[in-house]
Amino acid sequence: MIQIIYYILFILTLAYGLYFAITGLFGFKNINKKLLKQHKPKHHFAILIASRNEENVIGNLVSSLIKQNYPDDLYDIYVIPNNCDDDTEKVAKKAGANIIKCTVPTKSKGEVLKFTFDKLKNKDIDAYVIFDADNVVHPDFLARMNDALCEGHKVAQGYRDSKNPGDNWISGSYSIFYWIQNFFFSKARMQIGGSAGINGTGFMIKKEIIDEYGFNTVTLTEDVEFTAQCALNHIGVFFVEDAITYDEQPLEFKASWKQRKRWSLGNLQCFKTYYKKLFRTYTKTRFLPCFDMFLTFMAPYVQVISCVLTFVLFLINFMNYIKTFV
Repeated sequence: MIQIIYYILFILTLAYGLYFAITGLFGFKNINKKLLKQHKPKHHFAILIASRNEENVIGNLVSSLIKQNYPDDLYDIYVIPNNCDDDTEKVAKKAGANIIKCTVPTKSKGEVLKFTFDKLKNKDIDAYVIFDADNVVHPDFLARMNDALCEGHKVAQGYRDSKNPGDNWISGSYSIFYWIQNFFFSKARMQIGGSAGINGTGFMIKKEIIDEYGFNTVTLTEDVEFTAQCALNHIGVFFVEDAITYDEQPLEFKASWKQRKRWSLGNLQCFKTYYKKLFRTYTKTRFLPCFDMFLTFMAPYVQVISCVLTFVLFLINFMNYIKTFV
């Protein structure tokens, strides 16, 4: 019975890995073909930066946004300080950003964004763009997101690169993770009619999507939760590979562990909340992003099962080795 359970779990985890491996290979299809045509500047963006004690980095981000190759009158930069006890607001304002003071209690980035969307709902805005405070942005970012809007895409994720890939093995590992995600998940999904995943920063949402569906995230991972909500509403997330955000990766194991723990717990929360809806919607509509998100939320369970299977295999081989000499 133990062997039967072992092989069943092994086959299931193998199938899980093969699904992402095989679909990821589509990233090589039309590898040099641009996903978007270029268009003239047209759309008005509101750039949102939720910030908590970010005085050391917020100025660099605002400066990179001011230098965008995009008309100044077609975008506004908003920094939303929340739960700060440093000079984030002062530094951001000096750098050239508009300040939106968070007047309600907030515990997460998702709550800050929801507050800000409500605050700006009557503004003449075409789309929101969200960044983390420690980012630096490529000068063509807004121009490429304008291209995505001009071609009818309502939600889009840019290319997430790293500011510090060579600092140590932790930042290097993070960088490799995002490079793999960009190519083998997001770009590959564009070739098979799927959807990229929103991964926390450097993404765009058309205002009409927020106005119609809201931004009602409740988990620790508001980015993947909103991706699931988009899938349930049959909204694809387009991957804009030339809209590049340079993100600062952690250098200390403790910070990395804390972040990974939050991601895992957030995925578990999302699985509990959305797995039935995602699976039911996929069986009815065959909309691939629903299936992708269903499997994505299963990742923590698959990781634990894989570790257990590895331990069991080691234990069985060790016991067989002992029997050989008894």
